[in-house]
Amino acid sequence: MGLPDDALVVETDFDPPSPWGGYKACLESAVESGASHTVICQDDTIPCLNLPRAVERIAEVIPDHPVCLYLGCLPPQKRPALEAGAQGKCFVELINRSFMPVVAVLWPREKAEHFLEWSATHSSLQRRNGQRIQHRSDDAMGGWWMKTQRQRVFATIPSLVQHPDDVPSTIALRPSGRTALFWHPPPWDPLTVDWRF
Repeated sequence: MGLPDDALVVETDFDPPSPWGGYKACLESAVESGASHTVICQDDTIPCLNLPRAVERIAEVIPDHPVCLYLGCLPPQKRPALEAGAQGKCFVELINRSFMPVVAVLWPREKAEHFLEWSATHSSLQRRNGQRIQHRSDDAMGGWWMKTQRQRVFATIPSLVQHPDDVPSTIALRPSGRTALFWHPPPWDPLTVDWRF
């Protein structure tokens, strides 16, 4: 599965590696594009079939909030997602007291702009256990934005992007739980889903 014709690859080279620095560069490119919506995917993801057309349908259903196209197997998002899936729902609202899984996100331009503006005034330096730490995690910064700005963020059920545990993490020493909680490999087609909110 190749990239769409209008895909833009944003390359960064931070030392030490900084997922947040790279994500911020992607957000800046998304805003500069002028598109009403943009999908930002990490380079180690696997998309489902017909991802661009499925995303168009999802943007029509939830036009004003970020939608994570991937949800991993880690708590605390796991339980509400399992409950929503058991009820036959296509979306679950993320708990805003946690990280935001930014592996693959459909961003409305206004929310991408807001996230960028917020990040310019909220340094990635934070205090933890009395010590100042530099956040390099894009998921953590997304979660901090979601929590402090009371942003509503949703995730699709099933995930439209897979994130295998076969690539070393730039953050975690022992990566695990990174595969999608709900994932259907080809020939499953997301266009068979009645994407209703």
